[in-house]
Amino acid sequence: MLRPTGSASKGAPTNFGPASYRIESAIATGRIEATIDRPTRTSPRAIVLRLRHPDGQPMRLVTVNGTQNATFDPGRETITLPPGQGRLVVRADY
Repeated sequence: MLRPTGSASKGAPTNFGPASYRIESAIATGRIEATIDRPTRTSPRAIVLRLRHPDGQPMRLVTVNGTQNATFDPGRETITLPPGQGRLVVRADY
């Protein structure tokens, strides 16, 4: 059984305040999941997340906090996330 692989950063300094993220890749099951703690000092207009599939597969479906999100571009491999504060759990299915 393959275990998910990923990367993370905690409390990274940004112009909007500290932000954190964790990305877990489970490509064998056709999924990449990102958990993002948005900055709390100032909210950016949007956060653009790029999740690249290692085999170049396009995103088929994206959910944010369990709700389907239509603001993704499979060609650019990007997901535009809403402004605000708090945690976002983003799941991209390929």
